[in-house]
Amino acid sequence: MICTWFQVEHWQNGITIFKHTLNVTKDNCVANCELGHALMRNGKLDDAVVQFYKALKINPNYEEAHANLGCTLARQGKISDASYHYNKALLINPNNAKAHNNLGVLLAGKEKVNDAIYHYKEALRINPKYGGAYYNLGKIYANKGDIENAILFYKKTLQISPNMAEALYNLSWIYATHKDNKFINGKEAVKLAEKLCRLQNYSHPLSLDALAAAYAEAGKFDKAVKAAQQGLNMSLTQCPKELARGLTKRLQLYQAGIPYRQK
Repeated sequence: MICTWFQVEHWQNGITIFKHTLNVTKDNCVANCELGHALMRNGKLDDAVVQFYKALKINPNYEEAHANLGCTLARQGKISDASYHYNKALLINPNNAKAHNNLGVLLAGKEKVNDAIYHYKEALRINPKYGGAYYNLGKIYANKGDIENAILFYKKTLQISPNMAEALYNLSWIYATHKDNKFINGKEAVKLAEKLCRLQNYSHPLSLDALAAAYAEAGKFDKAVKAAQQGLNMSLTQCPKELARGLTKRLQLYQAGIPYRQK
């Protein structure tokens, strides 16, 4: 709660500062852009969009304003408009790694897989330590069924961002539950899932689901049953019904001494 409070206070202070700057200066596209960024981070997306457009009216080639506007529009679900502004940012500066990555996310959502992969790899060419781009490549390869590359990029993600929850979860789930035994690694699945649950204080049903699957694959069925039951109890009040139904089925397997496998 302290961290959340501090971040909110920080961005609220930013809003105050840049509003004051705009009151005492004229045609200050940087202040408009910074105000828009503070508003975006504070969840005031409509107001942020207004400021980014004001910045671009003053300077149509303002790369940062295009990139931030793309991010804000994407959060509003305006995918075509967001893509336009990411592309504008990249026309101005082809070496904007974040714009490449974010455009890749939009393209992946539109099932333009090869285009998305291109932009993720461009992001990594520019910034080889961009953990989010490695993760996005892992995810897209997993969705394609290319599990070897998915594992490769999830592992690279965790080398750079060792506490990224999504990568810990996805890699653990592959190691514990994949239908092809050549990808199974119960010991590593347990290591990843335990770390994930510790980071989340054992409070997230999906993470407990992964932990239960990992324990079951490692032959630790008593622990698997306990984790699955804990996750199921939480999921009944916190998550969509599909997770509770899945956990119920997997719990029955663990109680019978059978690990779960994806179909």
